[in-house]
Amino acid sequence: MLAALESHSPTMLEVTHHALMRGRQMPLADCFRMELGIVYRAIDDGDFIEGVRALIIDKDERPRFAPNTLAQVRAERVQHFLSSPWRKEMHPLADLRA
Repeated sequence: MLAALESHSPTMLEVTHHALMRGRQMPLADCFRMELGIVYRAIDDGDFIEGVRALIIDKDERPRFAPNTLAQVRAERVQHFLSSPWRKEMHPLADLRA
């Protein structure tokens, strides 16, 4: 299991941990809104593209994530992924009820 985790983006592992901790205290609708924002940011400016390159395009299975260790992941970067890219009233799931 550790090997599987070590093959994933350190940034996204940290974001996932923080999202799970936050989500424990949130209504389901807010969890869905948070997760959509995380996915949007991961595709837009996260390690998603590098993971696709390493596994599907080049098939070298050696992603070059930035940063490449958990210790190098900055709290500001994690917060970036956890903050919504949309204003509250403009969120695609704004009308979703708990």
